[in-house]
Amino acid sequence: MARSSSSSSSSSSSSSSSSKLDKKAARIHQAVANGDDCLVIDLTKASCFKLSTVVDARDPTTGTTPLLAAAERGDAGIAKILLGRGADVHATDNLTRTAAHIGALHNHAQFLDLIVLYGANLEATTKEGLTPLMLAIEQQQLREKESTRAEGIRFLLEKNVNIKDRTAGEGHTPFLRAVALHRLAVVKVFLTATKGGGGGGKKGGKESVVGVGVRVLGVDEDRDLEGRTGFMLAVAGSDLVMAELLLELGADIETKDKEGKTALMRVVEQAGKEGGKEKEKEVVEFLLKHEASLKASVKESGFTPLLLAAMQGNKTMVELLLANGADVEEEDSKDYTPLMHAAEKGHTDLVKYLMEKGAPVITIAKPTSVTARRSNSKSWMDRSLSLGSQSGASSLNAATSNTAAAAATAAALQLPTSTPLSRVRLSASIHSLGQSLGQSGQGQTPRKLTAEDVAATEEIKSLVRRALNCGPPVLPQAPEVRKEKLDPSHPSIILAFAPPVPTAATPKLGALKYGAECFVVKGEGEEMEGEEGMEEKPVAVLEGLSSGQTPFVFRGLERSRWYVFKVYAEAVGGRGMASTSEPIFLATAPNGAPSVREVLVEEQEGREGQGGVEGIMEEETEMVKGGEEVEEEGQEGVEEGGESNVSSVRVIVDEPTDDGGAPITSYVLTAKPGSFKVESQTTTLLLPGLVKGKSYKISVAAKNAVGQGPFSRVVSHDVAL
Repeated sequence: MARSSSSSSSSSSSSSSSSKLDKKAARIHQAVANGDDCLVIDLTKASCFKLSTVVDARDPTTGTTPLLAAAERGDAGIAKILLGRGADVHATDNLTRTAAHIGALHNHAQFLDLIVLYGANLEATTKEGLTPLMLAIEQQQLREKESTRAEGIRFLLEKNVNIKDRTAGEGHTPFLRAVALHRLAVVKVFLTATKGGGGGGKKGGKESVVGVGVRVLGVDEDRDLEGRTGFMLAVAGSDLVMAELLLELGADIETKDKEGKTALMRVVEQAGKEGGKEKEKEVVEFLLKHEASLKASVKESGFTPLLLAAMQGNKTMVELLLANGADVEEEDSKDYTPLMHAAEKGHTDLVKYLMEKGAPVITIAKPTSVTARRSNSKSWMDRSLSLGSQSGASSLNAATSNTAAAAATAAALQLPTSTPLSRVRLSASIHSLGQSLGQSGQGQTPRKLTAEDVAATEEIKSLVRRALNCGPPVLPQAPEVRKEKLDPSHPSIILAFAPPVPTAATPKLGALKYGAECFVVKGEGEEMEGEEGMEEKPVAVLEGLSSGQTPFVFRGLERSRWYVFKVYAEAVGGRGMASTSEPIFLATAPNGAPSVREVLVEEQEGREGQGGVEGIMEEETEMVKGGEEVEEEGQEGVEEGGESNVSSVRVIVDEPTDDGGAPITSYVLTAKPGSFKVESQTTTLLLPGLVKGKSYKISVAAKNAVGQGPFSRVVSHDVAL
């Protein structure tokens, strides 16, 4: 009994002690949160509790100790008290962050300086592998008042922490990560901090951007896995404020990545892939403003910014580069010009634009080496003129100085008489170059290479041929008119057609524009021979990009007239041949209904009477539907009454006021109840098999070659007994 009492007393004492400890832990966390250093001192005095159980008491939710809570506030005073009472400087919260992580994250340089004296590890990592420096860069949201210095990060840099760590995303170092995340203040600190302290200096009474002493990091020192510098990352992210800062601090605008591309090349390429967004255009304008080179090229391929833009088909970017001095005639290592790259990739609109800007459609596959070609700064046309004069050829300017001389030169070169003067000069220069190289022992005459040779589509080939004026452009075949159809309700003609079939002579030409012309036929269409009966000018023309699936619909034409249609396809090279439809007579279904003039009842008596009626029907009227029902009703009437109980009705109608432009071919009569329907080619319709004593509702419609018109107003008629 005594033991039980003793055990109960011990348990009660333990529970009471735990409760007091929990209360004390809660109080110390509250004291740290309130910045009450006096209460912190009082709560951490030696007592019956172990000091460590209070000084390192954890928050049950976040796992923070009082020291970690002080780190968040940057309270160095309370931190010194806690560390002096034995607080664990390496303790971590539930996110495995130490006091160094939290102090750096919240930019508390003084706090960081204190915990270093107590052995804090500035290279400790979280479970994600982030050091205090990298965590601060990844997660720090700098307030406006802090954004100019970021002193916590400056402290870490001046303590020579590892700045080559690549545990961040995309293999970035801390500096590159700060650039990629647009941390302008952090980037400034990286490029102004000096090893061992010193910060920024003073220059001319103002704070200098560049720090004194040895810098922690060079502006172009760090590169990512693709070989891009911080400046190139800023440009790729369209962060022009960051890019401006890096240029001020000495970034090289012409530095190249592992692919040998500059920042300008990269953004031009990116703009092409993403459709040439406005922000890429703004970035290119920024780079050109800072004199980014338009002549820089990739070592192996020789691609320049303009050539890359042409390959992407980005007309907006090409226009911008040309406007800032890019050479429309520049070539890559394979002698391809911007025009040839655009032609090869199938960018038709860009091909047109480059040709308008004077891009040469012919270049020369030069026999010299790549190195030799690059060392010669003259254009190929300049070289051709120079070589031509050396070989004793007549001066090109003299040969084309006037119209007569140009005509003679064109004839000598076997060019068409309509060849423009610029083309005569171009051909003459090529001819001169070929002769000169052949006479100088350089080997055979170099091959003429045109944009047509590399064009991706026949459409572009045709465009280049027309520009060269070296022969007729490739034109599409005539589309095939499949069928013509009259709209029964409206005075219109629906014209369906099939696209032209590609052939060896006229291969597929890409997107075609289709057109159809409507001509009035003089006289009767059946008597028309060829195009002799057509009027000279079309009365209607329709155009579109239809692929043949969507027919042309000609509306508003006059009825009761003959029409002929021509359908053609048009490519970049011009309009192809047209196919001609058969003559079409335009009419609609009757727009008016016939009117019932008179209804006459004719009694059917016996078989003879019925036979007589049937004879009349065969001559004048065709029973369309319900014949069996009529016969059954008539037979039933005869059997029950012993005499005929069936009558026939003769309906006389007047023609409709509007026949739709075509002659009436027949009339249709219906009667209800029942399914009575008869059709006749005359205006008199005979309806047999009606039962005496019943009332019928009669309606009539007219038909022509196009279709059936509306039914007339219903006429009620009682068949007398």
